[in-house]
Order: sequence, then structure tokens, then C-alpha cells
Amino acid sequence: MSRPIARHRPTQQSRAARLLVSLRGWQIAAVLVVAGVGLLWLSAHGGTENAVETTVREVGALLLVTGALSVLWDLLGRRALTDDLMAAASLASNINESGLQQVARHYLDADWNEMLVSATQVDLFFAYAQTWRNAHATALRELVGRGGTRLRVILPDKVDDALMSQLAAKFRYTVPALRSHIEDAESDVENLQRQASPQAMVELKRTCEFPVFTYYRFDRTCIVALYAQAPGRVDVPTLECAQGGSLYAFFRDQFDALWSV
Repeated sequence: MSRPIARHRPTQQSRAARLLVSLRGWQIAAVLVVAGVGLLWLSAHGGTENAVETTVREVGALLLVTGALSVLWDLLGRRALTDDLMAAASLASNINESGLQQVARHYLDADWNEMLVSATQVDLFFAYAQTWRNAHATALRELVGRGGTRLRVILPDKVDDALMSQLAAKFRYTVPALRSHIEDAESDVENLQRQASPQAMVELKRTCEFPVFTYYRFDRTCIVALYAQAPGRVDVPTLECAQGGSLYAFFRDQFDALWSV
């Protein structure tokens, strides 16, 4: 069952604080209105017209208008602004809890080489990622060449006919062409196994589950690129998530579930 979307609900403390601010605003506005009315009354009963009375009348009118506008601002503008600020604070809190670091338009925009250079544990889950593998072949070899590193890769099972048919339709490939791409990815992983340091670990597993996202984890950071619902190739949102957040935990657990099958 999906969880309901969290919405901001003011706490008792925040409601009390907002009430106190509103009360002070009304008090100030009331003082301005009373002062303005008082000055207007004095200017009207001062007898002869002179510069002082003119000044008193104008100041009184200014205070009266200022007080009225303060009340109007409190009723309309300031409360709307307060609600917007509270909603923004709630959104910021939700993003912080999720561990979301940034959202990119294209998965190639991430700083992949930097993450590969510094990582010790890397998990990869994709259909075949030909462009990504070719772009970072050197960094992957350097990764497994370092002692104490671990690389785990999950690929679609190319002997599962139903899965191959679905993926081929998704990517608008023929089944043989898709199988060839997956075989190339398997060959790259097997080459990394042969090139790896004796103190490094390179593992490959296959899954019959239909992928709905690609997943790249580098120690405490994961990059996830979503698949589009419609067939064909389009730029899709790419999420960078940090360990400790709910998004990182979700995608890590999904990978671990596939790995343990």
C-alpha cells in the first residue's frame, strides 16, 4: 500500500507563534489608526488654518491610511506569505529527509569519473549501458585494480525470452540486437574480473525482473535514472541521493533484493 503524501500541518507551537505575531500587528495598526484619527480631530478643531494644523492633518491622514493598510496586509498579504514560507520550510525538510542532493536532466551530467576514482564499493544495475560503459571503461579498470574494492553488477537475463521481448519493445530493438548489447556488457564485466586486483572483488548476477530504473551506487552516494513510460529514448530525470536518506535506502534495498535472489 502506498503511503499518503506528507502535507504540512502547523503544530500547536507554530499556531501560537502566528497568533502572537498577528496580535502584535493588530495592536500596532490600532495605535496608528487611533493616532491618525486623533490628529485629524485636532486639526479640524484647531480654529484657524495654519502650517502646524496642516501638518497635523496630513500626518494624521498618513497614520490613518498606514494603519488601515497594515490591517489589510495582515488579512491578505502577510498571512499568504507566511503560509508560503511554512510550505517551503516543510518541503525543504522533506527533501533533506529523502537525502536528495540534486536532480539532473540527463544521467551523463553526473560527475561519474570523480565518483569512480574515490569509491571502494560500487553497485551497478542497468539493461546494458553501452554509452556509459564505453565512457568510463578506464575508470572501471582503475577501480577494480585497487585492492579492497568491490564491484557488483546486475544485468537482465538474456536467456529469458519474455524479458527480452519486453525490453526489446521498450528500447525499439530487435531481440537479437538487444541480446548482443547485453552480451557486450557481460563481456566487459568478465574482462574486469580478469583484470581485477587479487584483493578486489568483481561479481555479476542476472535478473529476470523488468528494470524500471538504472542504478549506480558509489559508497554513500547513488545515482538513479528513471525509465520513461512510453517506448523510445528520451531524456529522463536523474536523481543523486546520499546515504541516510529515504531515497538512498529505497534504491539500495531494491538492488539488494535483486542481488539476493
